[in-house]
Amino acid sequence: MQSILAKRQELYNYFENIKKSNKEEECLTGFNILTKLLENIKNNKSELQYRVIKTSNKAISTKLMNLIGIKELLIKIGFELKNENYCFDNNDFDNLEISLGILHQYKDEIGEKVYVIEQGRKIEQNKEVMKEKQKVLQKLNDKKKQREDIERLIEEDKKERKEKYGDKINNQKK
Repeated sequence: MQSILAKRQELYNYFENIKKSNKEEECLTGFNILTKLLENIKNNKSELQYRVIKTSNKAISTKLMNLIGIKELLIKIGFELKNENYCFDNNDFDNLEISLGILHQYKDEIGEKVYVIEQGRKIEQNKEVMKEKQKVLQKLNDKKKQREDIERLIEEDKKERKEKYGDKINNQKK
């Protein structure tokens, strides 16, 4: 029988393979789902409904089962493929417990990276928004200057007309 340390290292290698073969955001989402599924089994050991991973479930099929290497990991944890579902039929919870520990470690690690990536994206989006705002403000300032120039020309034209035709206009009004 394998020692706990050897089991942990072997499972760790499976998780590491998944982490290297998939995008971090996808790993985080899939690992969150897997954590919930494994915790349900751990917390409800005698209830068979929690021991089945239904691959027909949309969230499971698109967010967990699409991870490269996940099927091999599920088998290593102790699941068996039966009628397109993964069933945990044994009572050896060592691999399940070890996997939960590794999952929590990876979720924290990947979660921090994903957070930093998301913050970077937000900063870039904010930079783009600021650039757009600056463009709009520049256009507004250009229009304001253009309007002021037109108003100045109108005033100059009025003044010039008044000087040139002022007496004639005043005499015609009388």
